[in-house]
Amino acid sequence: MNSIDLLGLLAYFAILIVIGYRSAKKVSDSSDFAVAGNKIIWPVLFATLAASFLGGGASMGRAGKSFDEGYAFMFAASAFPIATVLAGLYIAPRLKRYTNAQTVGDIMAHHFGSSARLFTGIFSLVFCIGVLGAQALAVGTVFHAILGIEVSTGIPHRHGGGTALLHAVGGMWAV
Repeated sequence: MNSIDLLGLLAYFAILIVIGYRSAKKVSDSSDFAVAGNKIIWPVLFATLAASFLGGGASMGRAGKSFDEGYAFMFAASAFPIATVLAGLYIAPRLKRYTNAQTVGDIMAHHFGSSARLFTGIFSLVFCIGVLGAQALAVGTVFHAILGIEVSTGIPHRHGGGTALLHAVGGMWAV
């Protein structure tokens, strides 16, 4: 890694720190943390959530699988982004009516009771653990390819470094 690469990496982490600091100043309660006080317009929220899903699995995993399997997998894999766009256009705007809801579990509880909130939380946790594992492996693989460090060493550098801290202090404002 040359000095320009190192400078770019340091600038990236410095930007994350600034964003996290400025975002943390906007957070005054759990609503600000979880849904940015319900003040973000739906296209921005949709873009934020879509960007959260477009990580290592979407970029590296699908690209590699498309290379191995061919065009059939590429077209099959396009179903998820299409579903995300459709959900953003037709479902996300309707969620504004749940003014006190901060999670999907809150919406499920509104319609189906508190046990639905619990099941939604459990399923969301399992899903997020899988996503985090895929993201961590992708980050470690990228660090290995670019910097030549071991995959297991590259994982905490990004996730344990700026990104996790950014989200932990700034919530949805930082995302």
